[in-house]
Amino acid sequence: MDIISDFFSRQWFFSRLSENERDILLKSSFTKVVEAGSYICQFGSRADMWYGVVSGFVKVSVTSKSGKVTSYVAVAADDWIGEGSVLKGGVRPYDIIALRDSKIVCVPRSVFVDLYNTNIDFCHFLIERMNRRLAHFIVSMQIDRLINPDVKVARILGMLTQDLATDGPQNLSLNQTELALLCGLSRPFTNRVVTKLTKLGLITHEYGKITILDRAGLEAFDEPD
Repeated sequence: MDIISDFFSRQWFFSRLSENERDILLKSSFTKVVEAGSYICQFGSRADMWYGVVSGFVKVSVTSKSGKVTSYVAVAADDWIGEGSVLKGGVRPYDIIALRDSKIVCVPRSVFVDLYNTNIDFCHFLIERMNRRLAHFIVSMQIDRLINPDVKVARILGMLTQDLATDGPQNLSLNQTELALLCGLSRPFTNRVVTKLTKLGLITHEYGKITILDRAGLEAFDEPD
């Protein structure tokens, strides 16, 4: 099984497509490799592709005129990004940047729109995804308004595990450099916060992995009085 077929086989909507729809989707999609720190697409570019993350880790962010970078959401392997802009057409109001070397599946907008117009299960998949994405954006906006950077790190770690199972430890394939980029903080400062959260028993960490032990505790972590 090739990379594209394997990726789509892990998406629940794929089995609900007709044989012809699956054939068109597989033949029209292609992959590209994006190096860490490089753009998958930039603010103002045409929204002509829907992006799936085969491997790697990417973020959606916006840079203000003053140079402030606001990160809205992080997207890991087997997830998708950009469906809202593809549905609307026009240009993208954000950047999508690879936080690590990433392999991306690109679905042309024409194929995406055809599925949206003709397949109810695909529409349900999109509604489910966009509902989760909206929840992430709301949390991201709340996090961005936080003054205390310790709280910002804790909240972002909690947000990254919202879609995972709630019982037991939850593992994030995430190193501290990537976490610092998501938080908009320096790596040394982020490392100190990670150490603090570890001492509080909220997380554990090792190279390339952070394990969430108490998501509720991260979400409740607040600025000191």
